Amino acid sequence: MPNLSRKQELLESFHRTFYCLFLDNVTVRLRLGEKNPKLSSWLSANNIRSWAFLTSFNPGAKLCSDGQNKASYLALLALAKQKQWLFFMAEAQPDDRKWPVERGIIVFDQKTIEVKKIAVCFSQLAFVVGAINSVARLVWT
Repeated sequence: MPNLSRKQELLESFHRTFYCLFLDNVTVRLRLGEKNPKLSSWLSANNIRSWAFLTSFNPGAKLCSDGQNKASYLALLALAKQKQWLFFMAEAQPDDRKWPVERGIIVFDQKTIEVKKIAVCFSQLAFVVGAINSVARLVWT
């Protein structure tokens, strides 16, 4: 866990990021602390209660090479497939172009503790979760 000032800096950065979810033929853009009716409708239509956004890019919030990020992303995809999780591609798109777009996945109806284990496995400091008709929220690892 980062120190308090670093944690606050990261929290602000996470809030200045769009989380883009590529669901079937629907793309959803959301931010922390906001409800997204389009996502809630899609979840409801697919009998899904909850979701989580995970990335493996830039572990520990430290910039990595494209090659390192690609390798960890492929490992994340392989792990999600091995666990037989329903998932779709997703991205974290920061407002600040100093930080790159981070590819990730959105998974569904998984316990937060299980998602946290995967986030920790990839040295992530946090991940984003939500449910039907609820706001997107950050979970620190």
